Amino acid sequence: MGMDAKGADMATYYLRDKIYSDKILAVVREYCCNALDEHKKHGVNRAVDVGITKDGETNTFFVRDYAKGLSEDNIRNVFGMYFRSTKSGGNDQIGGFGIGSKAAHSYTDTFYVKSYHDGKCTLYACALGGGNSGVPVGHILKVSETPSEETGLEVSLEIKNLTDYRVFTDRAFDFVRHCSQMIVLHIPDTAPIFPD
Repeated sequence: MGMDAKGADMATYYLRDKIYSDKILAVVREYCCNALDEHKKHGVNRAVDVGITKDGETNTFFVRDYAKGLSEDNIRNVFGMYFRSTKSGGNDQIGGFGIGSKAAHSYTDTFYVKSYHDGKCTLYACALGGGNSGVPVGHILKVSETPSEETGLEVSLEIKNLTDYRVFTDRAFDFVRHCSQMIVLHIPDTAPIFPD
């Protein structure tokens, strides 16, 4: 049994767009859980940052961990391939099928990954584009690279409208409030929010 290219395109479409009933919650939960898992795996004793930044009229949701970051090959495998995951080797973390790392595609066509790894900060755009079978397929584009002594990974995406801004704020607040691990929520014009 197998799958041709058209079938693979359709399967990835369903995995990224049809499995989440609450797409904003999926984005918040998947990236926060991935960041918390990376901190646990690498023994990072620092809070994960999650929140929204505002730049003029643009609001951006982000999740930032301070673990080891990922090489370009790992970025392309983790964010570009289904059933490839850095968690596949054990049962002590959430996930492991390589589906959650693409959760942002259930909400938007383009999201960004900033990897602080090996003395560099590299920004990637994960974008859906034209496919040969009528289904958009994903591409990972390297946008920039600058020197950096930081480590970790940040996933971000533009929030589409004010209604979604409120939903992202509510979902992130609920996640952080009920989380038992070190995570801090940053919302414009409010003090940072820590777990109960």
